[in-house]
Amino acid sequence: MLSKVGLHCYNFDKGTNLQFRSVQKANEEFASFTMYYITVEAMDPSNGSPVTFQTCVWDAATKSNESSRFITKVCRIKGSGARKRKAQKKPQKKQAYFKRYQVKFRRRREGKTDYRARIRLINQDKNKYNTPKYRSVVQICKCFLLLSTNKDITAQILSATITATGRLLC
Repeated sequence: MLSKVGLHCYNFDKGTNLQFRSVQKANEEFASFTMYYITVEAMDPSNGSPVTFQTCVWDAATKSNESSRFITKVCRIKGSGARKRKAQKKPQKKQAYFKRYQVKFRRRREGKTDYRARIRLINQDKNKYNTPKYRSVVQICKCFLLLSTNKDITAQILSATITATGRLLC
């Protein structure tokens, strides 16, 4: 019944003649009044096509519950061509804030350079090709006769390079 009330109000406001076919979905919400969200399938007799229609009907009953007032708040046709939303297109960053960054943004956008991969390669590059490495070399001053303490162990950090033969030069 409430779906027909919403459809009747829509026909009255818009001057259409939609005819009720069936209820697709109905949700109910309780507050100080009862609110019904109803999705209805209706038929448009002018072109003979089915239309999905949505309405929101309030049942504002009086305190003595003698009579009910039905208030329709939202009446609309769902999925009509009038309310189609265009897909949002993200604006393309064409200009850099500083000119020296402009090539970087263009190469990243065109997929020519993966800057995150370059950073990883640079970090790997620091660990090869005759760059000085820091290894810890532990010198033991006394034998481990007393195992309860390690104050006699000293550590020394030296700079070393790895040569092609695999020897460690200090």
